[in-house]
Amino acid sequence: MTQKIQVLSEDTVSKIAAGEVIERPASVLKELLENAIDAGASKIRIDVENAGRGLIRVSDDGEGIPAEQCALAFERHATSKIRKLEDLDTLETMGFRGEALASIAAISEVTLTSAVRGAATGAHVEVHGGKLVSRREAPPVAGTTVSVRSLFYNTPARAKFLKSDAVEKSHLTQRVEEVALAHPGISVVYRVGGAEIIATEGKPESGAADSLAERIRGVLGKGIRKVQPLLSEHSGWKIYGMVSGADGLVASRNVQYWFINRRPFASRTAQQALYRAYAPYRSANQHPACVVFIEMPPLLYDVNSHPTKREIRFRHENDVYDMIYRAVSKLLVDSKPAVPIVKSEPEPPAPEPRPAPADLQTARETPSGYPSAGAPWTSAPQISKFPSPALASASPMDSPTLRFLGQIEKTYLVFEQTGGLVILDQHAAAERVFYERYLKELRSNTLQIQNLMLPVQIELPPSKMQKVMEHAAWLSQMGFEIQPMGKSTLLIKSMPSIFDLNAKDCDNLIHLVLDCLGDPTEAALEAAKEKIAGLACRAAVKAHQSLAPMEAIQLYKDIHLCRDGTCCPHGRPTAIRLNRNELARRFQRPGAP
Repeated sequence: MTQKIQVLSEDTVSKIAAGEVIERPASVLKELLENAIDAGASKIRIDVENAGRGLIRVSDDGEGIPAEQCALAFERHATSKIRKLEDLDTLETMGFRGEALASIAAISEVTLTSAVRGAATGAHVEVHGGKLVSRREAPPVAGTTVSVRSLFYNTPARAKFLKSDAVEKSHLTQRVEEVALAHPGISVVYRVGGAEIIATEGKPESGAADSLAERIRGVLGKGIRKVQPLLSEHSGWKIYGMVSGADGLVASRNVQYWFINRRPFASRTAQQALYRAYAPYRSANQHPACVVFIEMPPLLYDVNSHPTKREIRFRHENDVYDMIYRAVSKLLVDSKPAVPIVKSEPEPPAPEPRPAPADLQTARETPSGYPSAGAPWTSAPQISKFPSPALASASPMDSPTLRFLGQIEKTYLVFEQTGGLVILDQHAAAERVFYERYLKELRSNTLQIQNLMLPVQIELPPSKMQKVMEHAAWLSQMGFEIQPMGKSTLLIKSMPSIFDLNAKDCDNLIHLVLDCLGDPTEAALEAAKEKIAGLACRAAVKAHQSLAPMEAIQLYKDIHLCRDGTCCPHGRPTAIRLNRNELARRFQRPGAP
């Protein structure tokens, strides 16, 4: 039966409107911070409990709200920032004062205390579920404090869609990072559960590159490393900030901060321009880190194309793309170090004599494996902890069908097999062997762990620290024990014995966790496990290392024991084969010799 058309109740309309603006606790914090900034605050204090579900409190020393208007601020469509539609085109504030308070109050319990500087009294207002429940006088302390409690208490279905505490805290912390980066003149103190996460001292912005770098370090720690100052002006537009040098790329796209007229934003146009500029310098798994500010007239972009005002549209997309691309490209070219011209003699090849039969017999009796990063390819006892099941059978040197011919450029292993040739990429093959052994140990709960004498230190922005610590238990299962040290330093205290990763490899691994484990599910965790295993294996095995004949033969055998020995974990082939008939064809012989 056709339903009758009817007007929704005011309560239902308010909750639907709240859903368009308030996605999660971080959405509430964003709106309250924007109100504090628009009020001219020089000090902002943020307190969060229970990942924002329990409490979000923002206190500022701004201009305050007149006592008689405090209740009015919770009415829908109430604002002090615009009077007519055309005002949106020239709006220079972060938001419309009080615009979001009605939406926040519809799905939580809100108290607002405010006073105008010099007033005889202030006001205290309480609104629960969109209904005014209390209004009274308050001490005339200049500024405003808004406390939001029990978020989503009357919309439990929406509360169920929130992520884990660590994920929600990461989003909250990122909102604070953005404010502290964009407004250096404002002192910001941010506490989570009573613990101080971010504390910045308001300083006038000098515009100098070193001042900007100091601000970035103060907010993000050393999470953005090897950055270069960016500055370009064109037709009244300005772009400035800090971006990664060509040698400072990271393994995650999650360390990118964009601002337009101090407002954080997201734009495919801006991101595509950035990545095009880095195209000659990056591989597929490397990403630039950046803190970039753009200044242009408000008429040239629209922040109201999305309810959260996060995604923006530019009036001249191509011009913005070109400005970003040219500015970043010029910086990368100018900062690229010159290659010194040094005359050097070619290095003589190291002699690799073929062992005598007695030596070969000794080698057959020695357990063999594959070296970790930086270790020589020898049958030394240090790698005997990776025994191969192939050693239980007869040595392949006893087989008349396989013969090791030699090594090319310490990278390719050449074998004769049944009259044909097999060329093995030692790096790709060893990587596949390590990869499958590692995953097999993981799945059989036989993973061997080594504690590091000196833990590896990794610097991350506070929001990323919270995000990666969400997966500490999961990483422990992978063999990596992590521990926070301070606000923005992460320690890796142990790793699987099969690996020997340096600090950069560990840094890439943690950024990979950030990139692929945002909101994990069981399927996502399994996919991430294989990605991390592949990254660690690639770092643990290096090309351009000498290989003894028995080790070459052993690697050949082990790659044939793999479930998929045709390629490395990243898809590169492990071997090229030319059988005797193909050789004959290449030499235009009528048939195999």
